[in-house]
Amino acid sequence: MLPVTGRQFSAALMVLGLVLICQTGCAARPPSGAAPPARPEAVQTAEPSPSTLFPATPRPVAPGQSGPPTSGPASIARAIPSFTFLDNFANPATGWPVYDFVYNPEDKEFWRSPPPGPAYAHYLPGGGYGVNTVRAWEGRAYPSAARVASSTAFTVEADMRPLQDWKWYSSYGLFFNASEDLRQMYAVRIFQGSSPLQFQVLRWSDFRGTLDDPRILLADFKTCETCNAGALAWNHMLIRRHGDAFDVYLGPDAAHLTLGASIVDGALTSDRHTRLGFYQDNFEWASASPIHTYEFNHFRLAPSTSFVAVTGPGVILANTAAVFTATVFTEGAAFQPSYYRWEATGHSAVMHSSERLQDTISFSWGMTGTQAITVTAGNSASVGGALALWVTAVPAR
Repeated sequence: MLPVTGRQFSAALMVLGLVLICQTGCAARPPSGAAPPARPEAVQTAEPSPSTLFPATPRPVAPGQSGPPTSGPASIARAIPSFTFLDNFANPATGWPVYDFVYNPEDKEFWRSPPPGPAYAHYLPGGGYGVNTVRAWEGRAYPSAARVASSTAFTVEADMRPLQDWKWYSSYGLFFNASEDLRQMYAVRIFQGSSPLQFQVLRWSDFRGTLDDPRILLADFKTCETCNAGALAWNHMLIRRHGDAFDVYLGPDAAHLTLGASIVDGALTSDRHTRLGFYQDNFEWASASPIHTYEFNHFRLAPSTSFVAVTGPGVILANTAAVFTATVFTEGAAFQPSYYRWEATGHSAVMHSSERLQDTISFSWGMTGTQAITVTAGNSASVGGALALWVTAVPAR
């Protein structure tokens, strides 16, 4: 890594927004093409341990944000140093979205909610990240707060598995080279219920979480002979981007990967396409309760850059104060904030002077609906734009 001066570090601005509940257009799509084969009987298998390649403590790093898509691009001035971002989800402050849909079984609005519908996403006890996109034929992107340092040269990988054996032909995997609004992206998804496991490589031009989203199939229903096809079984996925091409590696764990596909496609390689994370969609309806249908762990991104993550409660009730926390993740002293600037719909901007790597604030809203919240961590020389994300205020029951 090239030496970096203190002035260069002090000139870096990192911005992150938080979305607690996503109700419109996060990410989705069921399998395309011919109808899937007849549903096989579910087979219970022993659960192999996830890869132990990574250290016990995550080392987050990279500029980013978590939450659903926003309208329009935004600029970010980034910290210069880059390094490897590792996350085993033992630290709940690393900025992955947390969704907690408030659901009344007698509320028919649930069935009419805009795609991709309600979802659940949580840091799991003891590590791991669990997700559940509820609606059939729809899916969702769960973005990392970390971002790639270069859109044309990076490696991203993770362990992943189904948590329910009956989620036949639903899919899960990684998305990458995504735009700021998560409308354009690549994804590699494994289909549950196939034996041997099958996977697809796709590029979305306008990803909104529906079956009809325009997309290009770059590799369609390829097989992974070495992957674990059993219910509840772990597998490992690795994507290596190099210039206008990327390679897809799959296997039962990080030590036993085979090349599944080599794709030449440089459509999404600009500095706007630095977002990435986990992807999941449903072929069938899932439970409208916080049951996690897929689990991810040992997320690794190299290279990445310093970033700010924001965390908070999963549900905001109208007229009830909620606490939000901003945390700076960086390698060594690569970035040292001197202030945090908080902004939220219906509130005046709040400036906190602080050289700590963490800051907190509380907001409340008297009206229900979608509200924007933004935090900026910077110092006296910082300049740049802001990323507006969204919090949903719901009526108290």
